[in-house]
Amino acid sequence: MAIINNHPIRKIEVDNSNSYLFNYLDTQKLDLEVHNDWSGLKSLLTSKDDYPYSFDPCFDPTSFQESTNGFSLYLKDGDRVVATYAAREQHPNFIKEGLSNYYSNTKIENLPTSLTPTNLRYYYSSCQWVDTEYLGRRIGVTLDLIKKHIIFDWVGADCNYAIHKVNDTMISYHTSKLFYSDSQYFFTKSDGDVGGAGGSNDTDYNIAWTYKNAFDNKLQEIQNTYP
Repeated sequence: MAIINNHPIRKIEVDNSNSYLFNYLDTQKLDLEVHNDWSGLKSLLTSKDDYPYSFDPCFDPTSFQESTNGFSLYLKDGDRVVATYAAREQHPNFIKEGLSNYYSNTKIENLPTSLTPTNLRYYYSSCQWVDTEYLGRRIGVTLDLIKKHIIFDWVGADCNYAIHKVNDTMISYHTSKLFYSDSQYFFTKSDGDVGGAGGSNDTDYNIAWTYKNAFDNKLQEIQNTYP
């Protein structure tokens, strides 16, 4: 596999803590690109029939002015992008206020106390997509864990969090497969359709998060789970 560093600040390197992920991508013959081309990401996802959500407005290039404060990941099979992820530095309170301002018909809870300190660095992640032809190959999990390694090991942030729809599998997927520490109810949008998180039939949403120390403490377990 090849690593394609097209971000002006964030560079990906393989080390002892993350090599298990890159070794797996090597078996899949997939390349990894990191960049901050938000227009390209939006154009890609909004053109995909198998991307089930609207585009997350937090990553819209018209409003995301400090574009180097985030990064996007592409997994590529040759020139073809087969999976995506994105993350940006943002306090959870900004997301809470943004939901109220951007969407109507929402009932939003207070943030969990674990996500309220203002003296820490938080990264919000979204825009996960895997091409249907590549489902079942652990690609989404691998890309999520690479994203966490970038946030914690290279950016030096304290917390990674995400919003997800609530159904029979999504809570356990985030805590058991993606190794978020917790997932709690966050808001309801009565008409559904939350960018990057849920479709028109998805009305209830959780916020999931993990801190660097929790991720580091589980690293051996993660490496054993995904050898």
